[in-house]
Amino acid sequence: MLDSVIHKHVDALDEIETDMSKELDILFNQIDIELLVANTSGVLEQFTNDVKSLLIDRYAPRAVEEGVKFAQVVEKLKRDIVIEDTDNPHLNKGEIVDKGPD
Repeated sequence: MLDSVIHKHVDALDEIETDMSKELDILFNQIDIELLVANTSGVLEQFTNDVKSLLIDRYAPRAVEEGVKFAQVVEKLKRDIVIEDTDNPHLNKGEIVDKGPD
């Protein structure tokens, strides 16, 4: 169960990263080279502001939301996980298996 939760979380983060990368590529490709040469600081300032806005306004909230969801699921699962305190390193050998979705 826990491994499927982790995989879903990683998949969600991968989707966010892919979407963000596509939008950053679009911003980068929209830079007008002639304007960049004529007004380097202005174009770069606008580009950095656009990137900052994209990251802070759109993608940071999505990443935080995914992190909160993941933490909530793990917190619920934590109640069902029992770890026996022992000095025997082989006590649970072979016990961790994927039992599929509940």
